[in-house]
Amino acid sequence: MPRSGKKSLLLIQREDAVIGTDAFVLGQLTEHTHAKENELVDEQSKFGRILAYGNTSESFDITAWVETNDPGQLEIGSALDDEVRVKIWEVNTELNANGKHDAIFAYTLVESTEKSSPGDGFEEFSSTVQVEGKSQKGELPQLPPEVLEFAQYGFEEPGETGSIAVTSISVTPTTANISTGGTEQLTTTILPEGVSDKSVSYSSSDTSIATVSSSGLVTGEAAGTATITVTSNQDKTKTATCEVTVA
Repeated sequence: MPRSGKKSLLLIQREDAVIGTDAFVLGQLTEHTHAKENELVDEQSKFGRILAYGNTSESFDITAWVETNDPGQLEIGSALDDEVRVKIWEVNTELNANGKHDAIFAYTLVESTEKSSPGDGFEEFSSTVQVEGKSQKGELPQLPPEVLEFAQYGFEEPGETGSIAVTSISVTPTTANISTGGTEQLTTTILPEGVSDKSVSYSSSDTSIATVSSSGLVTGEAAGTATITVTSNQDKTKTATCEVTVA
């Protein structure tokens, strides 16, 4: 039965990576080719053609959709800029009889990188890397699910995932006395800690008395009292206030 190309992925790591660090999955990979070519010795004798094996060269050709912050693509690009070797593993995502992944490993030099930007499609990243010496076959321990299921997802129930809701917002100080032209920095705390959007907006009930910047810096403008309100951008119903008196 023909084998799907989706069952192969590439792991990328610069040779100067700290020992013990993980390699990166090359993201948005659309196609890759591992090629071997031998420069055959081809001579003629009185009795006919004579062939012999010469030097064998190997290379990987890689194509992927451009993802600006993809660490695998960045590893290849930076390796060429810094002129360092790149370690590559071509991994079979299916487990073998030993419960491991068959893999091909090689030290490579990045020969070229290219980014194409068509007007009617996605930007494309491509690179050719040349294998130093010979690639080696081996096995890798079972890869974690987040690697094997890269860019995939499973079934989930409604509400199972998503952003964490803001439960409370507070501001310190809650009261402040400042002079005309004086300032007071407000500090806002949003709970719980895991909230993905902790951004807030500040407003003043009377900007002729006190103004407030987007970072929560209050400035006294004239004598009087004003209320500074801080509002969660994720949930506009979650607010906190500081009463400011300007003398």
